[in-house]
Amino acid sequence: MIFGLTKDKAHAKLQRAFETGDFAAAIDAYTRLIKKDPTDHELFNNLGMACMESGRLPESIEAFREANRLRPACAHLSNLGSALLRQKDFEGARGAFEDARKLDPNDPKPWFNITVALREEGRPEDAYRELQDFLGAHPTHANGLSDMGCYHLDRGETAEAIGCFTKAVDANPAALPARLNLIQALCDTGRHQDATPHLEALAGLGFKIRVNVENGRVEIDINGAPFYRGTA
Repeated sequence: MIFGLTKDKAHAKLQRAFETGDFAAAIDAYTRLIKKDPTDHELFNNLGMACMESGRLPESIEAFREANRLRPACAHLSNLGSALLRQKDFEGARGAFEDARKLDPNDPKPWFNITVALREEGRPEDAYRELQDFLGAHPTHANGLSDMGCYHLDRGETAEAIGCFTKAVDANPAALPARLNLIQALCDTGRHQDATPHLEALAGLGFKIRVNVENGRVEIDINGAPFYRGTA
C-alpha cells in the first residue's frame, strides 16, 4: 500500500478510465505501485492496457513485455500483439499472437487476431484463407463470422454474407458489429422487415433507434447518427 493506494483502487481507476477515456490517473497509480513491487506481472499488464488505450504505445509495449517476462501468459502476449498492431508493426504483432497461441491453443483470440493483423497489413487473400482455417476450428466465433461476412460482401456474395452475419448474432446476441452489418445488408437488399427484429434488439440494449418511412424512402438513425438511407 502506498498512502492508501492498493491494487483494487488502481484497478477501479482503470475501469473508470475505460468509461471516461482519461487514463492518466490509472497510469499514475500503476506506475507508483510498480515502484513498490516491480515483480507483479498483473501491475505491468494493467499499466500496459492503460498506456495502450491512451496512445502511449512504446510504453505499453514495454509494460506488456515485462509482464510476460515475469509470467509468460497468453493474455500478456495477446495484449502485446494488439499494441504492436496499433503501432503498425505487423510482423511483431503476428509473432506475439503466434506465441500466445502456443501458450494456450484453446484460446481463439490470438488466432483471430492473426487474421486481423493480416488484413490490416494489406494482405486480404492471406487473411481470408487464415480466417477460413480459423472458422473451421471455431465455427461459432461471432467476430470471425462477422469478418467472413464482410469478405463475402466485398466479393458480391450477399446471401453468403447475410448467412454469416446471422450465424454471428445467433452465436452471440451482443455481437454489435455483426448485428449492424446484418441490418445494413438486409436493408441494402430491400429486406427491411427482416431487419426490424435486429433494430429492436439494439433498442433493447439501450440504443436510440429512429425509423422513418416516407414517400418511398426509408431512413434509419442509430443514436442520432444516420445509419441507412434507401428506398422502401
